[in-house]
Amino acid sequence: MKKMTQSRKKRPSKYSIVDDEKRSQIVEKIFKENMKIKEVAQEFQIPLSTVKAVKSVYLKEGRIQKKRKRNRSKKVITTVIVALIDKQVNIVAS
Repeated sequence: MKKMTQSRKKRPSKYSIVDDEKRSQIVEKIFKENMKIKEVAQEFQIPLSTVKAVKSVYLKEGRIQKKRKRNRSKKVITTVIVALIDKQVNIVAS
């Protein structure tokens, strides 16, 4: 029997990475200059979905900056297996 291995390809991120300065420029173009989202995406040469995400975060949370990541400690899971083995040997002489 052949051993089959599957290699998972990492799916590309649908949002491009945008720094805080560019985020503030995007918000300014959308709300102060009344540009359409599509026009802003073309101007900055980033995907439309990224501009929509920046806009929705600004509307929902009122922030322009990217959220800072927390340093989370990793949980260590240990498994202990206890086995009780009863060795009883009955030897019958014939």
